[in-house]
Formats: sequence, C-alpha cells, structure tokens
Amino acid sequence: MAKWIKRTVKTCLLAPVGAVAVGAVLLYVPPVQNAVLKVVLRHVSERVGMEITVGHVRLSYPLDLTLRDVSVRDSVCDTLLNVRGLSVSVRPWPLLRGEVFVSRLELDSCALVKLSWQTFNGKGIIEGMHLDGTFGRLATADVGLWAKKEELKLDNVLLADAEVALVIDSIPPSDTTDTTVNRWRITAERLDLQRVGFTLRMPKDTLGVTTYLGDARVTGVSANLEAQRYAAGRLDIRGAYAAYDASERPRTVGLDPQHISASNIRLLADSVRYHAGDLRVALREASLDERSGLSVESLSAYVHLDSTGVSVSEGMLRTTRSWIDLQARVPWAALSDRPTADLQAEWSAGIDGQDVLTAMGEQGPRIMRAIPDSLLYLS
Repeated sequence: MAKWIKRTVKTCLLAPVGAVAVGAVLLYVPPVQNAVLKVVLRHVSERVGMEITVGHVRLSYPLDLTLRDVSVRDSVCDTLLNVRGLSVSVRPWPLLRGEVFVSRLELDSCALVKLSWQTFNGKGIIEGMHLDGTFGRLATADVGLWAKKEELKLDNVLLADAEVALVIDSIPPSDTTDTTVNRWRITAERLDLQRVGFTLRMPKDTLGVTTYLGDARVTGVSANLEAQRYAAGRLDIRGAYAAYDASERPRTVGLDPQHISASNIRLLADSVRYHAGDLRVALREASLDERSGLSVESLSAYVHLDSTGVSVSEGMLRTTRSWIDLQARVPWAALSDRPTADLQAEWSAGIDGQDVLTAMGEQGPRIMRAIPDSLLYLS
C-alpha cells in the first residue's frame, strides 16, 4: 500500500514536468509550429485590428527562430509592412533571470508603406507624420536587454541598402500632461551605415532635406534618455550627399542659400556630446563639392552650442584658392531684432576672386569689377 501511494505521488509530481517537456519538444515539430503560429497570429491580429500573415516559420534548438514572408495589412487591406525574412537567435537560460541575450538578429528586405498616426488606431508614430521606407539588410549580434534595469547594449549593428522618406504635414503641440519618465540607457559599440538615404519633406513650410550616406561608421554610441545625455566617440562619413531646399522658387546660378546641394562629402568628427541643449563637437576633417562649383578641400573646428550661443575655436576652412581661420563667439542675443549682446570674432582670410565669382553666380562679374583680380587678404 505504501509503495502504491509513493508511486502515485511520484507520478503526480512528474506528470506536469513530463507534460512541459513533451510540449517543448512538440514545438520543434513543423506541423505543431504552424498550428501554434495560426493561433498566435489570429489573437494578435484581433488585438491590433490588422491582418498579420507569415508565409513560413521555423523554430530550431534551442531558440533559433526564422520567419519568412511576413505581411501586415490594415482594415482596408492596404499593405503596411512586408518582410522577406527575419532570423533571430536567443540564448534560453538568461530568460529565466528576466534577461534577453540575442546572439544573432538579421532582417532581410523590409518595406514600410505610409505608416502614419492613424496606422495603429490613433496610437502610433506622431500625429501629422507619414513614413515610407525600404531596408535591404539589418543585422546585429550580441544584444543584451535588461527590462527591469531599462538597459539595452548592442555590439555591432549594420544597416545597408535603406531608403527612408518622412513627410511632416503638421507638428502637434507637446503633451505637457504626460509625466512618464523614460529611464532607458542604450549603448552600441559600432554602427555601420552603407548606402542609406533619408528624405524629409514639410510641404506646408516648403522645406525639404535629402541625405545619402555611401559609407558611414559611428563608434562608442551611448544614450541616457532620462538625463537627455547622448554621445558618440567617433563619426566617420565617406561618399555622402546632402541637399537642402527651403523655397519653391527656382535655383539661382552660384551659391543659393535656399537651395544647397553638396556631394562627395567626407566628414570625420569625434568627442560628440549632447546634454540638455548643450552640444560639443570636435570636427577633425571635412570636405565637399557644392553644386555652385565651390569645393571645400578642408574644414576643421571645435564647436560648442548651448542655450546662450555658439562658439567656434580653431576654425580652419580651405578651398582650392581661398582660406579662412576663425575664432568666434556668437550669442543668440546678438541676432535678435534688438541685440543685447555683442558678436566676438578673431579671424584672418585670403579670398580669391575666382571663388567670389563662382559663389555669386550672375552677380559675380559686376562684383569682380570692384575687387582686384588677386588674392584678397582680410583680418
């Protein structure tokens, strides 16, 4: 009798463990995976009010998940998101401690279509904004996430063959009633951007910005959202393009301040720091070719911008023919309609007449008649 009771108790204790073990094993069987996926997708689709489909799913030991042909459609069957492939590998044991360690994460061929404020039942991105984009590849490894400590650590992140377009029709007033404190801390050892384009359009302000990064690398990235403290150890950009349009009127010949277009941009900066409106950048080297024909062969400076003004020290600019050395302090109060502060600057320059002619465009010949056809030294 005692043996029978012991066997019964032992069976009752081991049965749940065995059921969990059998269930875990069944999750690695493809038909079971497909059945579970259908139930999960139906539940999630009902919760978010969208149709979510996955063409293929595979879960392999221990926690390697692969999804193929992921699609998200809204209530009128307009496609919002397409993903050709998503692969993620998670270490299982840290999950028991409430920690997430991702050994590998790869996103292949993702497309976003007109995501807006209304996309998620009025709770989505930002009101008045529309986002389109394509991402050829997003890959990272050795990701650590600590939800309780609100901390995220990334090793190397690669974003390649991406094009993002953001249209801002209006900017809503900030919500002063929201007292939520975001305490997340994010760090990344290295961020690589290859063939990445970004376009910003503000139709009501006739403002447009277009950028393209052929090859960019940022190292030593950190962000403390609670303290509003952001930093990057080094920023290296090569083969970039940037355009700025602030007016619908046609471009003029020469350097047009309302239509700036620069190509062959090379930029090297380090010690980038931002904290609560205080920005510090050490620009080591920069060069570019402007649409007007002006070419900056070398540009370097230490820049400090805060709530009181902007300071430039050890500024040096070189074109093919001209040069400028600059130390300056520009208080914002000096730029108001009724200035209450003085602009301070110490500079020397050698300006070549050909650079003036190139920058002034159609007005160049008239101005050149008043300027000697030689290098003009100023200080």
